[in-house]
Amino acid sequence: MKYLFILFLFGCGVAAQKTSEEVEQEREFQQLMSKVAETNNRSVQVQEAASKKEAELVTKAVEKIITLKNDVKILKSELNEVKARLDSVSIDTCNKFVLLPISNN
Repeated sequence: MKYLFILFLFGCGVAAQKTSEEVEQEREFQQLMSKVAETNNRSVQVQEAASKKEAELVTKAVEKIITLKNDVKILKSELNEVKARLDSVSIDTCNKFVLLPISNN
């Protein structure tokens, strides 16, 4: 009975031990998992930086569009003023020079 018990314990011990190949595979798996975690962390950082840069670019583009719209309004009003002056000036032939104003829309 003692011998059977000793054989049983020895058999359980052998079955519970991992082979060197299994240990190597486990180590490789853990290394890959750590690389995946590191890659995920870097990805999050890159996405945050890209979001900030995107917001900055959108803000600059909106400011530029607003500035250009204002410039267009100013230029249209100046052009309409010039056209009004030209309409009021008589040419030597006594004919008025007529230009239609540009719409503000």
